Amino acid sequence: MQFTDAKEGSPVISGLTRTVEEDRFTLRWIWPRDIDAVYIRKTPAEQAESAAGDTGNVKLYTRAEYKANNGYHSRLEGIGRYVLTVFACREGSGGPQ
Repeated sequence: MQFTDAKEGSPVISGLTRTVEEDRFTLRWIWPRDIDAVYIRKTPAEQAESAAGDTGNVKLYTRAEYKANNGYHSRLEGIGRYVLTVFACREGSGGPQ
C-alpha cells in the first residue's frame, strides 16, 4: 500500500459517524462512487501525529463487507482515546493507493 496526498478530484470519505455501545463501536460513512475498499487505521491518540505515514497498523475493509455488516464494527480495548482514520483506496500503477 502506498499513501498519496489527496488532490483536486480525489475520492473523499464523507459523512463519517461513530456510535458506541458498551465495549463495541461502529463507524459508518458515505462511500465515494469509484471506491470499493478503504483502509482503516486505529492509533492511540497520543501517537496519532507520529503515525501519519505508518502502513503497519491498517486494515483493509471492502464495500461488500461494509454492506454485509452495516458499517465497520470493532471492540474498544484498553483505556484511553484512539484516533480512527478511514483512507479511500484505489488501485494505482504501483498497487493500492
